[in-house]
Amino acid sequence: MIASNVAARLEALADPGGILVSRVVHDQVQDKLGFDFDDMGEQAVKNIARPVGIHRVHLTVLADLGEMLNDARTGKIKDQQDEWLAREIEAAFDDVFLEPPSRTKYWVSRYRAALENARKLAEPPHPIDVRLRRASSAWLERFATKAELPMIAAIMGEASKGIYSLRQIADIMFAYISHRLETASSAEIKQLADDATIGLLFRGGMYNRYLLVGWPHVPFQYDKPDFVATMKDRLARGRARKSYKSAHLTARLLFGNKEAPREIDELALSFIQTPMKEYNHAMNEFRVGYRESGGLYNHQERTDLARIVVNRFELVNDLSCIMHGDDRDRGQILPGRFGVYSEDVDEYRNYLAQE
Repeated sequence: MIASNVAARLEALADPGGILVSRVVHDQVQDKLGFDFDDMGEQAVKNIARPVGIHRVHLTVLADLGEMLNDARTGKIKDQQDEWLAREIEAAFDDVFLEPPSRTKYWVSRYRAALENARKLAEPPHPIDVRLRRASSAWLERFATKAELPMIAAIMGEASKGIYSLRQIADIMFAYISHRLETASSAEIKQLADDATIGLLFRGGMYNRYLLVGWPHVPFQYDKPDFVATMKDRLARGRARKSYKSAHLTARLLFGNKEAPREIDELALSFIQTPMKEYNHAMNEFRVGYRESGGLYNHQERTDLARIVVNRFELVNDLSCIMHGDDRDRGQILPGRFGVYSEDVDEYRNYLAQE
């Protein structure tokens, strides 16, 4: 009974994979087995009255095996394998990881290839993710505010999961759009507003996200515009150009499917009065001069009236979408709002299509 107690206590004292024996056992087997022993001296052992002489079996193979088993149990082996894989990818894409980032499409394509290779070989979290985040952050810091959307999308695409969280991706895209917003051309505004990923990230609009969480911290410096003032400026430009398409798309970016702020609503409402009057007048003139009186106007005059109807409807439609989140969400004015129906305009579109 005492021997089994001693054996249990020595097993608890042994290192992982190691073997300890008492001096009694050592004296019995030392000349019979081809093992070396390390004398550990006498040690106090729990529930044993007198100190016990202890010897450690010096088995290199068993010790190495025990260490390997312990490494496997604690995840150390997997960590080593992950690090080796990260180094292999780093070496294969040394122009991405070991050289300064470049603004060229070649560098972005190489980064993208490294990212996609990493995702094929390893799931996050992984040491390669740290290297990828370091490389992409260096690129963003230097070039984000100068880059076009496709290059940003290549850096922040779906494969970047694990490199950045969804919140970080939203923050970076928010900062990028904010910086570009005031000086963006109509074509660039359309590109941003039509991007499906941006639409999903900011369904409630950038303005409302800003009210909720403020300006995000990102790897690069960016302009922080007054969103309401920017929207007013887009409306004023639209009035001057007699087209609110760009203002409508800007409202989609800023307000998403939510209602516009009162200042924007009131300004758009004041702008809508003139095209509404011209729309109704042109429709009445076309009806009286063509459908009811059998041809009061000649062909060119009817064509001009039809164009006015269609054009003014588009102005009213865009302004209504700027004001109303539900209109903006479906891209068209609610039937009957302001007394306008898209179906009524189809007749004039069809008339012009026959020209």
